[in-house]
Amino acid sequence: MNLIDDISFDHIHGTELPFDKWDWIMMVLSGTAGALCDLVIGHPRGMEEPKITNSSFGGLGEQLKQYDLKNNPIDFQEPGAFGGDHRLYSYGHDLFRFFEGVRQTMFGEYAGVSSVGGGELIKEFPAYEQLDFGTAVIVNLLHLFKDFCTVRSLPIPGMTILANLNGDEMPAFAEKLYIEHGFNLRIVTGQALSVAAIETMLRVYLFIRYLRADVPKEAIQSKCRKMLLFSHSFAMLFNLGKVVISKNPFMLNIPQLIMIAKYCVQIARESMDIRKQLITAKQLSFAGQERDLLALYENAAVMDSIHNVYEETIQGYADMQKDQESIGLSNLKVAGRLGSVSDTYAEVLRLLERRKGE
Repeated sequence: MNLIDDISFDHIHGTELPFDKWDWIMMVLSGTAGALCDLVIGHPRGMEEPKITNSSFGGLGEQLKQYDLKNNPIDFQEPGAFGGDHRLYSYGHDLFRFFEGVRQTMFGEYAGVSSVGGGELIKEFPAYEQLDFGTAVIVNLLHLFKDFCTVRSLPIPGMTILANLNGDEMPAFAEKLYIEHGFNLRIVTGQALSVAAIETMLRVYLFIRYLRADVPKEAIQSKCRKMLLFSHSFAMLFNLGKVVISKNPFMLNIPQLIMIAKYCVQIARESMDIRKQLITAKQLSFAGQERDLLALYENAAVMDSIHNVYEETIQGYADMQKDQESIGLSNLKVAGRLGSVSDTYAEVLRLLERRKGE
């Protein structure tokens, strides 16, 4: 029996699912989809502003044209904020204040923080034709959607609230992020969709593939983490290319970096756990083998004692046989001597009989 060959750690490794061609295809496809979300939606120069035509939005463009106002009050160009920069200071362009923007659009009013000197800036438009609530909602949704696609896009939600907390003055770092570095809602959306596309595509793929398979859940989760790490890393290469070409570090996809770091840590922890389990299993196995060897040694000692007793018994039996042979020879000698004595005695008797007759 080979004790070392009997040691097995299959229960530690479990079932490891290898990658096949479909796995690689899905990893590349999901990584490409994620990269496209980041590059197209999060392009530093923005996308082309949508034109509302009769065929827009699946044929709804003809009805939506009437809501595409050119004099929306929330679009007031305040002094010191040129082009799309005014959106950073406008309450109507802050998604956290969407209904404040709807109110402004209803009653013909602009409100925001001043881009010069701080303080709130309120502007009324008496000649503006007021709108009902439903119309104002549609007008603002359409307006914000078109702004979202432009180079400046929309500011990160909550910027005007942050300005209010700063004495109604937009913080300098917020102005640098939005105006100088072009960090806006469209960039963040592209980055978030890049992560979401990869996560959704691969998780749905693995769910469908192993829906009816008799495979341990832990093995599927382990494979999922490795596939997600590859796809996020694949998409991250394109994002790094965008950062290098644009020379803008604020284009770096931080959410994707977080996901890559997360899966690296999880895979490393999983590997360390397996190693710990292997070490523990080896220690337990070798301890068991040591106990078995000690038992064998003890059994060998007992068998050796039994063998010694057996040898002594055999030797005693042999000695007994020798003694019996010696006794047999002695008996033969005695018998021979008795025969001689008997013959001598008979001769004496004959001699005595002979003398009596004389």
